[in-house]
Amino acid sequence: MAEKIVNLPVFPLFTVLFPKATLPLHIFEDRYKRMINSCIENQTNFGVVLIKSGVEVGGSAVPFSIGTEAKITQVKRLEQGKMNLVVLGTKKFTVKEIVQTEPYLLAKVSYLPAEPFKQNLVTLMQQVEELLDQYLNLVAFISGQALPKLNWNNNAVDLSYLIPQILPISLAQKQVYLGMDNTEERLKKEILLLKKEKKLLLEKNSKKIFSAN
Repeated sequence: MAEKIVNLPVFPLFTVLFPKATLPLHIFEDRYKRMINSCIENQTNFGVVLIKSGVEVGGSAVPFSIGTEAKITQVKRLEQGKMNLVVLGTKKFTVKEIVQTEPYLLAKVSYLPAEPFKQNLVTLMQQVEELLDQYLNLVAFISGQALPKLNWNNNAVDLSYLIPQILPISLAQKQVYLGMDNTEERLKKEILLLKKEKKLLLEKNSKKIFSAN
């Protein structure tokens, strides 16, 4: 089957949007007002991509090649045409070519196939869930605040995309996880990451933790 290539407006940002994640956006630049208004009028989506080089506001930016399509779920219109949005990540894509840079980026993209659920990932999921629970309980204890309940619908793919959103890792690291196309490999990598972040958290807050015991 021939690869399907489509045109998609692209919004370069200093953030990584994952499938099924929500993202609030404040739209104030004229070029992005035009882009979002076009998406709303035509009931179409746009792509969110992490900036590889350049700036987010008032200039040009070179994006990474893999991003996530964003569906507008909430719109609040403000004065001077500004908007507050909430978008939902849908599916991943690869940028094949930038075909327009003004007034906003338009790219030829191909969508990446959905990663199927595999029964053999259940044990791996359980390991990740246990480590995640330990990490979040530790964060809650240190901060003294209850953390919001997380939901991944017992879905290995969703869980694998949730971990890099939660952990305090760099945007470049988040992009690596987004770019991985194998859920099993992503989960295995996240087991190591969770262990590392838990260890760092314990070392950084050892006095508080052990004085409470």
